Amino acid sequence: MRKKQTATSGMDWNTMLGLTQRLKQDEMYRDYLLITVGCYFGLRIGDLLKLRWGEVEKG
Repeated sequence: MRKKQTATSGMDWNTMLGLTQRLKQDEMYRDYLLITVGCYFGLRIGDLLKLRWGEVEKG
């Protein structure tokens, strides 16, 4: 059985900034933090979900 291939494309930086600002305005803080940290540090969702607050604070 073959694995299904998926394709992704990058998001324009200004589009990402607009998205994060809307998430913050809508008080969707968890999504805001996940996307912001992921974009600034180049982390995938699996890596982000493993992070703990203490690891982020020590940065």
